[in-house]
Amino acid sequence: VPGSWTARRQSRQRIIDDMVGELETVFAKRSMPEWTGPHRSGRLDMQRLMQSRLEFRATGRRNPKVFKQRRDPTERSTDVVICIDTSTSMLEGYKAEGAADALVVLVEALRQRNINVGVLGFSTEVSLIKDLHQEDFDRTAKDEAMAQLKPDGGTDDVVALAAAREMVQQGTADQSIVLFLSDGEGNEEMRQAVEHTESELAVPVIGVGLGAGCEDVVTSYVHSLQ
Repeated sequence: VPGSWTARRQSRQRIIDDMVGELETVFAKRSMPEWTGPHRSGRLDMQRLMQSRLEFRATGRRNPKVFKQRRDPTERSTDVVICIDTSTSMLEGYKAEGAADALVVLVEALRQRNINVGVLGFSTEVSLIKDLHQEDFDRTAKDEAMAQLKPDGGTDDVVALAAAREMVQQGTADQSIVLFLSDGEGNEEMRQAVEHTESELAVPVIGVGLGAGCEDVVTSYVHSLQ
């Protein structure tokens, strides 16, 4: 599996470009403008004006803050944590290759949208591949990331989720998402851990099934793609 990140990126550039466009919709701006107030200038707020007149009659003092101002839609900041399965079962078929390609496409596209991306590898243990706020993710760092994707060991997805939770809680974004790239052959306790994370942190945990026989992602994750 280890190989050049650059070669994978170049061969998948069209997919990356398409995903950047899709992300415009996925992480869309708030669809409607918001009106804030009260202010001393802006658009007249009739409800505030009536309240001001009533206050004037009662107290003899006029409240000049009878206007509202428009706040245009702003894009919500987002952190994404990707957990990639590096267990021995990923050697079957082209699962590991598919996971590596998916990782490159996701990281490149998300970074082009200025979305913070953290990456964890997991098998029997969890390894840090990219920190959530790592800025110097240069060519050397990317190839080192590829070198960490060699499949080996078991599949402790529950421990990986715990590490992802910790990474999410260190972030400062308005919203966070956790993605698992896996063949789904994990622990029976994963579903309960996922439900607990989504309930406690309001963070969706999405399982992305890779290769044949990845049906377990449906039972392990509340939200899943195959």
